[in-house]
Parts: sequence; C-alpha cells; structure tokens
Amino acid sequence: MRVTALGHSGLLVEASGERILIDPILRDAPFAQGLLEIDPPRRLRFERMPKPSALVITHAHGDHFDPRSLALLDRALPVALPPDPELKRRLSELGFHDLRELRANTGFSIELGRTRLAATPSGPRKSDELGVVVSTGEAALWNIADTEVDPQISRTLLREISSVEIVAARFQPIRRVLDSLTSNSGASFDKSDVVSWLEAACAVRPRVIFPYGAGLLLRGRSAWLNRQMFPFDEAEIVKLLAKRLGAAGTAHGMRPGDALEVVRGNVEHLPQSSAFVRSIGQARRPSWEPIDVKTFGSLRPSRRRELVKRLEALLRGPFAAWLRRELASARSALAGFSEWGVVWQLVVHLGTSRAEYSIDFGTKPRRLVRGRAASANYFFHCSGDALHRLLCRGGSVEWLLSAGEERFCERILAVRGGVVSAPPEVGPALYARLPDPLLVYLASSRDAASTRR
Repeated sequence: MRVTALGHSGLLVEASGERILIDPILRDAPFAQGLLEIDPPRRLRFERMPKPSALVITHAHGDHFDPRSLALLDRALPVALPPDPELKRRLSELGFHDLRELRANTGFSIELGRTRLAATPSGPRKSDELGVVVSTGEAALWNIADTEVDPQISRTLLREISSVEIVAARFQPIRRVLDSLTSNSGASFDKSDVVSWLEAACAVRPRVIFPYGAGLLLRGRSAWLNRQMFPFDEAEIVKLLAKRLGAAGTAHGMRPGDALEVVRGNVEHLPQSSAFVRSIGQARRPSWEPIDVKTFGSLRPSRRRELVKRLEALLRGPFAAWLRRELASARSALAGFSEWGVVWQLVVHLGTSRAEYSIDFGTKPRRLVRGRAASANYFFHCSGDALHRLLCRGGSVEWLLSAGEERFCERILAVRGGVVSAPPEVGPALYARLPDPLLVYLASSRDAASTRR
C-alpha cells in the first residue's frame, strides 16, 4: 500500500492494483468559489497522476467535493459516498453513474478487487459524512476526514479489522473556533473534541499517524480568519502524537507530494517522492493569534527603549528569582504550568514592533528566552503603553486589568498518564486556574511592598 498526500484532505491510495482517490482538489487555482486555496502551495500535474480506479467523497463540503476537479475524471469511475441524497444528485448531474453508498456500522463494504472500502461514522446523528477505511489483506489506512470520532469507534473498527497501519487524523477544530468567533465567545474554545479525535487515532495502535485535513488558506474578505481559525501547529501535533504512541508507532507531517509506503507491515515515510504532485514553498498561513492587536496603541521610541530595558532587567532578575521560589512551593499558584508542560509566551505590543519572551515550564531549569517560541501554547498579550505606566511610572496592576490592556489565549494539549489530555476549564475558569505568571508576580510584589510599608 502506498498513500500519497495531495494537499489539504486529498489522498491517493494505491493498494493491490487499485488506485483510490479520496476527496481530491485537482486544481492549484483557488477553489470553493474562490474562497480557499491549498496551503502549503503545491504543483499538481494531473496528466502525470496514475489513473484512478475508484473515487471516494467523504462529504459534500466544498473543500472535499469540488465539481471542477471531478470534471477531470472518468465518469465511469465507481464512486463511494455517504447516504446523502443531495451529494448523490450533484454527482449524477456531473455524469457519474456508478454511485455506491457506504453506511457506517452496518458491516457493509465495497469490494474493489482485493481492496475493501468500509466506512466509520461521524458522531451519533451525522450520517451524511463518513470516515473511510481502505484495507487489503496486508495493510489498512483509516482516513478520519472531518468526522466526529472517539475511542469507542476505534474499538469497533479493531473488532472488524485486525490492524490499521496508517491513520490520517483530524486535528484542527476549525468549526469550533469559527463558532466561538461568530458568537463573540472570544479566543477560548473547548479542546475535548480534539482530545477525542487524537485519542481515537491512537487507539487503533497504528504504525504511523499523520495529522491531516487542514491544509487551507482563506482568501479575499475572509483572509483575516487565517490568523484565528487554525489554533494548532501541525509540527507540534506531530510531536504530541509521537509521544503518545511511544515505541508502538510514530507520527509524520505530510506535505503535498509526501508518501507513506507499507512493506511487510513496516511503514516508510517518503518525503517529496511523488511524480505528479510536489510542494513548492512554505506554508503561508500566519501564526495563530485570535485577538485584535490594533487596540494596543503605540509608544514613542524613547519609551520603547526604556520599557524593554526595564522589562528585561525585571524578567531576568527579580521575576526569575521569584519564579524559582514560587515553583518550589507545593501550593504555588503556578503549579498547573508545570503539570501541563505549558510553554508561556509574553508578547508586549510596542506599536510597530513587539517584545517577546517565553518560558518552557515543561523543562528544568526554566529559562527565559527572548523571541517567539514555536511550541508556545499559552499567550499573554499586553499593551506596551500600559506596561510602561506600570513599570516605569508607578501604575497599578488593577489599572492594567480594568483598562482592557491585556489579552489571553491558549491551546494547551499534553500527554498525561499516557493519553492526550487538555485542561477541562475554558475561558475565565482556565485563566483562574492558570493565572499569568507575570501578573501573579506583579500582584505579589505589590502585596509585599504594601506589607513592608
């Protein structure tokens, strides 16, 4: 079996003489009415692609079902699809006539020579989308696609199939984050679904997992969402999954043109090995930052220099000494930072520039590092003007908080007790449990100064 990543959710699975094309976007141009494009960018040469022998459409969303891509394919192809009448109608209008419904949890499958297609469900009531299992007598791929899965689905799958060598795992809660944004719930979101998806992927004990299905860039008037809709960094999810699998398996990132090949039970990662699709650049999507930083204002250059000098002296001196003492206490307010392996990122907005510092609480000794940490998962954004008032002009912590001069966001996931986990709290409850270290220090310093007076 050979699995080639086409970009976003598209896969070509070559197994036992069959070539099964899943959710293909076959155009490098923008798609979904110009709203989306593949990211990282790629060059796909359709004329070089092995001629598919079957097509799978997991559901009708525009980033999985692209009529202009399907128009390039032979209409005689057998098409596996969920029991969605509207999707069936649209495929018929495109000229596809060999339409074969896959229904999850029914024991029903589609046989293509020695290759078998079966479906896994999406949540308790969503029958119009499916995950798909491609299996032969020698190997199996489970593509979770956009389905809602949990470990119970994995246990059911393992009762029907002896092993799953490769899993394409869902990892970005795009819909959850978008719902949070449009309902004005802010940057906080419930990560329990992400935990469930990743645990389901791990529960089948695969040789390889690759996080997939979020290789998108929004365009035009929707481009502002790129900074807000994709909280998890693929490379960090790869590290998380590799730690969760341990010696039993591993995880890889899959760029367009990468392949996984199963030979006698072993899975080899083959970067940029495809003859028909290849990555042609780095991902262009900006780092996750679900806050409006334009409200922070600016500082005069002289005050910027003064603030940075004062702040660095504080962070490397009194704050560092206090942090060592604080974390040595079993009753520390910051105990949760060590328990969850938080990578704390301080971002001070100076106007046209930023001062950034990070601490990895999952390592010892904890060191302050200047700059942005790629693995940061807890962010404290602060107005430079407000912090200058506090550190250089005798302002109060209460004013900083009451004036709306700070923003929090977080994306904490960790492997704890051998499983993927996330703090159960969301929003203010989470920040009450995991208060920002700098604010805790400033408040304690004020209290200590008041006591001395």
